[in-house]
Amino acid sequence: MAGVAELFERAVIAHHGGDLESAEEKYRSILKTNPDHAPTLAHLGQLLARHGRMDEAIRMYAAAVAADPTLTDAHFSLGNLYRRQGRPVEAAAAFDCVLRLVPTYVWAHLNLGHALGEAGDWDRAVEHYRRAVELNPDAPEGFQVLRDALTRLGRLDEAAAAIRELVRRSPNNPRGHLDLGLTLTALHRFDEAVAQLEHALRLRPDYPEAHNALGVALAAVGRAGEATEHYREAVHLNPEYAEAWANLARSLGEQGRAREAADALKHARELRPEPVGAGNGTSL
Repeated sequence: MAGVAELFERAVIAHHGGDLESAEEKYRSILKTNPDHAPTLAHLGQLLARHGRMDEAIRMYAAAVAADPTLTDAHFSLGNLYRRQGRPVEAAAAFDCVLRLVPTYVWAHLNLGHALGEAGDWDRAVEHYRRAVELNPDAPEGFQVLRDALTRLGRLDEAAAAIRELVRRSPNNPRGHLDLGLTLTALHRFDEAVAQLEHALRLRPDYPEAHNALGVALAAVGRAGEATEHYREAVHLNPEYAEAWANLARSLGEQGRAREAADALKHARELRPEPVGAGNGTSL
């Protein structure tokens, strides 16, 4: 009679070969006699998650890490599944377990930051985003989420510093210039914002978000005509861009072009039915 190791190997071969029904049957057969076999629990969790059976997958991963708390990948997968289910506190606990095992795991720091943010703890989220960019300063994702978290906390100077570092490291990344332009706009440093957003568009002329953001910055320095043209280009590139339609309506209305403004506002309201307020020009 085959031992657990041999049965597990057969199950994994079936799993990796795409015969998921056979793999599940083999995993469950092992668990009938060895209910705490952590590798089997983890692999079955992976299989169930792939099939969208999230509750069962979570139970398997939770049992796997209870049986063997050193299973880093199982903790990480469990955290991801908790996030997908909208359970950020439990997700954060799972990612904390990962980092106790592997303190330099960049994606665990990032995902823990995401979970903490979803739980409303943006200060701790910032700590983990900072650690992620320290560990891997060449990955733009870390700087972008750090900037977003700092912006939520109203720490705009720090947000600008974070995204400036991304721009310094990746000068040809249009998203970095866009994010820096948005942050500078929030700081009312409009001329600097215009320069960054124009740079973003030199790198990527068909960037609707950059056209919209440049329109906002230009409007703030009294260049209404240019602002209008950038809003127009934003909605030309993305006709579903409700925020840009609203900004176009506002800009046209301020120029006394009532009929065109009404048409743009109609588009905005069709795309986003809730009332469109005056705002600051950056959102509906």
